[in-house]
Amino acid sequence: MRRAAARLAAAPLAWLLERAGDAASDGAAEREADLWRAVGAAAAAADPAARAAAIDALARRAGEVADYERRYRIVGALAAIDDGAAVAALTSLLGGLGDGGGTPAALRQVAAAGLARVRADGAASLLAALAADGDPASGSPRWRRSPGATTSAPPAGRRRRRRRRRRARPRRGRPRAGDRAGRRPLA
Repeated sequence: MRRAAARLAAAPLAWLLERAGDAASDGAAEREADLWRAVGAAAAAADPAARAAAIDALARRAGEVADYERRYRIVGALAAIDDGAAVAALTSLLGGLGDGGGTPAALRQVAAAGLARVRADGAASLLAALAADGDPASGSPRWRRSPGATTSAPPAGRRRRRRRRRRARPRRGRPRAGDRAGRRPLA
């Protein structure tokens, strides 16, 4: 987290929400993105009523913005809040992103990173759904070898079996010939 956003997270949540609204109306996208990040950090430590207001504001603004920077910060802020309403808002937000290439996959990866630290209801199932999406870079599960694959499971019977290398072991009972020669006292 950037230092400015970390310092802002200590401010009252109502003040942060007001400043984020001001930045949105001013058209200051970078400042607004930093404020949304701070709103998420402050909401994680706020009382339930203030947290609910912050989650609603984050979800509402996520539907309005189209640029990557603000969506990235809003998704990261929602994913870090340990609340079932935040997980539900994040689920609906990620569901509306589509299956396109770079931006939706990157936002899903940000959401997964935040959800890994959250214990709220629905967080584990959303994280499992994001993991089932597979490799965020390619948008498909890692085990699919061909673009026309229709199954969501790894191909059956294609496991590689490692061959064990046999180590040279001494015979039981008596040592090898070379070992006997090394143990004889020198005359």
